[in-house]
Amino acid sequence: MISGLRFLFGVVVLGTAILAVNDYRNWHHQRAELVDYVESGPLGERYPTAVSALGLERTALHAKLRVARLLVHEVLHAQPAGAEPRTNDPGVDDGETPPLVIGSASWSAAVDQLDTAATLAREVLEETPQQAEALTMLGAAIYLQGIARRDPRLFDEPERWEEPLLAALRAALGAEEPRRFLALAYVGLWRSLPPERRQRTRELLTEAFREDQVAFRLLLPSWMAAAGSREEVFEVMPAQARRWRELEKAYADAQDWRGFRATHQRYREILEAELQADFDEAVERMRLGEGFHSRSLLLQIVTRAPRDKRFAPLVGRALERYPAGLHGLASTAELEDWLHWALDLAAVDQEGLPPHVVGRLAGVVENLQPPTAALAAITAGEITNAERLETLSETLAIEPWGPYLVAKARWLLGRSGGDSGLSASGMGDGAAQAAELLQLADVATRRTVSYARARLEVARNHGQLADLADAERRLDDLRKREWPATGWRMRQLTARMTILPAAADEGLTLRLNRVPEGGAVVAAAVDGGVPEIFIVPEDGEIVLPREISAEPHLVELKTLAGGRLLPGRLRLGVQEVGIR
Repeated sequence: MISGLRFLFGVVVLGTAILAVNDYRNWHHQRAELVDYVESGPLGERYPTAVSALGLERTALHAKLRVARLLVHEVLHAQPAGAEPRTNDPGVDDGETPPLVIGSASWSAAVDQLDTAATLAREVLEETPQQAEALTMLGAAIYLQGIARRDPRLFDEPERWEEPLLAALRAALGAEEPRRFLALAYVGLWRSLPPERRQRTRELLTEAFREDQVAFRLLLPSWMAAAGSREEVFEVMPAQARRWRELEKAYADAQDWRGFRATHQRYREILEAELQADFDEAVERMRLGEGFHSRSLLLQIVTRAPRDKRFAPLVGRALERYPAGLHGLASTAELEDWLHWALDLAAVDQEGLPPHVVGRLAGVVENLQPPTAALAAITAGEITNAERLETLSETLAIEPWGPYLVAKARWLLGRSGGDSGLSASGMGDGAAQAAELLQLADVATRRTVSYARARLEVARNHGQLADLADAERRLDDLRKREWPATGWRMRQLTARMTILPAAADEGLTLRLNRVPEGGAVVAAAVDGGVPEIFIVPEDGEIVLPREISAEPHLVELKTLAGGRLLPGRLRLGVQEVGIR
């Protein structure tokens, strides 16, 4: 009995071994056929890594899927001659796919490739009916076949390609690739889709755009071309600032400046909501003791926020909570630009950030130059720190220290406003010290509006009519209705100019010295306010329709998209209306 069982067991083992050997031989035979198929055509030259990888696949099914994927993506990424190639899918070897010309031999070869891909996918599904990747490749191959052959069944029998893709979605919940192919197919047929499939397309795109970066980059150009309006494009966009930023770039690349402007305005709204959410999360994480994450969120708020008074309050609250010295060098330029923005506004009596926040920001920015650090300290009311930095300098009579000398002189005048005591010169102590500081200012600083105003304040405290008359005359000389292009200063791609209008007016007109042929979009702001977004007209003139008082103002101009611009003459008044 026992010997009989041993014999039976031996037969089973031998049979299993024979089957295993046969499977192994079949696998080797099928692998050789697949490798030969790929190597014999142009795919072998363009995708050598894929050929090598075939020999590493565990089973024939995996090898068939790899070849089917390669064939589908080869056709998917090939464009008609003259078009730009799409970004390759991460699942396919890198390589440049030459463009296909419809009706050419290469196009006929592509159609044959799709037949092979569909056949391979079906063979896999015969053994594993719910294999999601095989279902995806089958649906994609059938869809692309319909496109290539202009097959009316593409529209009349959409279930032929739609059902495999939907089945793949059901078989692999959350899988990105079936969703990408289904969305791509729907977008390609958008004009002929019935209402219910259009709604399904919107839902698919909304989900894909929100969760799948590859799908976003792959589908966005096709969706922009298929959608009937800009509003329809916007409808599927997620509330994510980074996605709207990429949509901005797409409109800029297409030189659709109206589309760019509308997108930029929506981007700012979404960014503001994101940054507020980041701030709330940072506060909560800080409460829970998660210091690292909270610091990172606060830093992102400061570095991502546009520099204007709409975002400044949120940035101020973030800076109040952010510890100094805990950021990388990549953030230094953004932080320093916020500081210079606030200091420039303070010079024209505008508060970009509260004084204590300016001091906080100066503490966050590392390796500030002493003149800038001292100016920030005096703006923040930190006189001890400002004078400490002042004493470390060999001389203050150089241009970098000019803004600080003016700011400290005005601070001294403000402090001595109620002081009735006079010095030997007949001035109050504060005014006398302010006068001494202004005497140190270099020639360039003495030509500025800030210096002229400080000198006038000193003269008013002095009491001598001749000095007062001279100071008033020098300030009046700076009051203008027009300012030359040389008055602009550049920092971090933003041009800034301080002006003193001769009279109040309805706005400002700016002429650009260089207007790119393809056009451009610029943002212009006065006194750090919410910028106006302009599509640059051909004549190069834009108008800021804002009431301008006869006081100092800071004007800013920044190119948002398009070719390089050079700001030119700025004049008071809005006689000529630019395109907004």
